Amino acid sequence: MNMDDKLFNYYLELKSPEAGEWNSSPECIHTELITRDYVRREFPVTDGIKVCNVGIGTGDWDDYLGYWLKGKGDLTSIDINKDICEIFAYRQQREGHPNPSKVLCKSIFDIEITNEKFDIVTLIGSAIKESGDFERCLDSCLNS
Repeated sequence: MNMDDKLFNYYLELKSPEAGEWNSSPECIHTELITRDYVRREFPVTDGIKVCNVGIGTGDWDDYLGYWLKGKGDLTSIDINKDICEIFAYRQQREGHPNPSKVLCKSIFDIEITNEKFDIVTLIGSAIKESGDFERCLDSCLNS
């Protein structure tokens, strides 16, 4: 399957019975709006700011962070799922995102990540639960 076919399937799956009910729910939309507003109000965008998001998921949060940075900073998006990383990077390129993520298919526990220094690290959604080690995951984020 070529990347355009994978991207098309990705768009279709966003509204699939499994994901669509949650993705379009008031709770999901409310959480998304409140979180975006909080970050926008509480964290100034400065030249050279380095932001990391752990767990790409659908990529909506990473897209927002890229737009929020307005080209002043760099965004690194991390996920352990190779398919998610691949389709997210391709989607951002295909859609012409003005400040695309540097996508890493890695674990938050990888030494390469834990040695990197970021000004802001976000961890939204199920990534912390899926890590299997809540405290170690938080420690890795705080030490980045």
